[in-house]
Order: sequence, then structure tokens, then C-alpha cells
Amino acid sequence: EAFTARLSASDDPEAQAAEQIALMRRMGCTVNRSREGAAEWRMAVTCEGAGMPKGKSSSVQTVTSPDAYEVRVTNEGELAAMIVRERLVAKRVGDC
Repeated sequence: EAFTARLSASDDPEAQAAEQIALMRRMGCTVNRSREGAAEWRMAVTCEGAGMPKGKSSSVQTVTSPDAYEVRVTNEGELAAMIVRERLVAKRVGDC
């Protein structure tokens, strides 16, 4: 099923990622994020602390063009209760 999200020009993906990582760490998760070359980022999350579902999540975000990217996520353990594998394709459709 397709889902469309609307983002504003002021949205900063790096700032949003940093906020998300900080939140997960505060909740007791271990987060490792790395950049692979010019167009790929990897993130591995392991949650074992109280207050979070226990399990692992890994994701790969790939820039597919100057205006598009793709994210593939795999969840394990309690983190997979609702979604085991997810693929998100995002494309810029125009100015705000």
C-alpha cells in the first residue's frame, strides 16, 4: 500500500535523524549509524532496556537521484511485531 508524506522545504533530514537517535538512546537502545560512500547510510538499533520493545532493527538509506531516495528496514524480535520488512521510496515532487 502506498503512503504519501508531505514535507516542507525547511525539513532537515540530518537534524531529524539526530533527534530520533537521541530519543532511542534515552530509551536504552544502542544505535550505530554510518555512511557508506556518497549515497548510502546504514543504521543498526538494538533495544533491550525497559520501556522499549526488545529486538533489533537495521536500515539502509540510499540516495537514488538528486531528488529521491529509498530506505529498506528489517526488524527482529518484538520490534517486528507489526512490520518485519519495510521499503520506503521517496521522491521530491515540487516546491512548497
